[in-house]
Amino acid sequence: MNAVHTATRKTRSIMALGALALALSLAACGDKTETAQAGAAARPATANIDEKYNAYVSGFNRLQTNQTQKSAEDWTRINVAKNDMKNNIYFFNNDNQVVQAVDSLKAGRAMKVDGTEAADRAADKLIENGDALAAQLREMNPYFKSAAYRDDKLAKAKAADAPMRAAYTGVLQGMEEMEAALGAHQKKRDTERAEAYKKAGNMTGYHLTIATLRGSDLVDAASESDFAQADKLVAEIDASLAALRTEQAKLKGPQATSLGSITDQLNNMLGSYRSFKQRKEPRDFDQMVRAYNSAITYSNAGQ
Repeated sequence: MNAVHTATRKTRSIMALGALALALSLAACGDKTETAQAGAAARPATANIDEKYNAYVSGFNRLQTNQTQKSAEDWTRINVAKNDMKNNIYFFNNDNQVVQAVDSLKAGRAMKVDGTEAADRAADKLIENGDALAAQLREMNPYFKSAAYRDDKLAKAKAADAPMRAAYTGVLQGMEEMEAALGAHQKKRDTERAEAYKKAGNMTGYHLTIATLRGSDLVDAASESDFAQADKLVAEIDASLAALRTEQAKLKGPQATSLGSITDQLNNMLGSYRSFKQRKEPRDFDQMVRAYNSAITYSNAGQ
């Protein structure tokens, strides 16, 4: 990323390859056979590559929802080397979540599939540093919860400071690399999938795919303060959301609720973007990313 950001780049959740299966069941018009054919056409021919990427997606998303970046910032802010302990020190980052993320990444890395070299390199970095981070957190979480740092005057935390910082740095770098690798694959796949949905007359699947695709691009454009490009993306997302409101009105029960949860968060994303464009406040950008991530979480849950 270039400098001159008015916002800090935040990692986004990634949509699982099987997500938007929801959209297949939400087709409000068109023959069911056509809809099924669209789904088949949208899926890559090699199932193994989906399985591998989904393992990477699962690991990445777990690290993202575990607030890895915030926890790294929290650790830096504690500044154990100079902390006088006049105030209570609060620190916690769920080591079990990190372990589960690394397990997913290891499972994906063990699958032999051609053409995934960039994601594999990111996985190697995440696995090495994720294992190191989990080991540190297993020691630091109870240490701070029990206030044992008051007994040894933060000696244990000071000894852990350098390896903790190194592990966080490695994980965050790996997340950035994995996000780029998964994002490139996802964009190619979803562009093909959107066209397959459109050809089959599944406009719910088409507009939902387009809205989430453009939402990812919007985060990138906003992080670069490229508001001209961002505004073009907003217009596309707005159009897809308007179409989805029409489709949602034809649905009932859980299907309508699931679609509504996704579109509500995408609307929240647009609202936060517009606030960010006007005020240039980093908190508005952060809220935009959180809303996008929530939309992807709902999409993944609906598959």
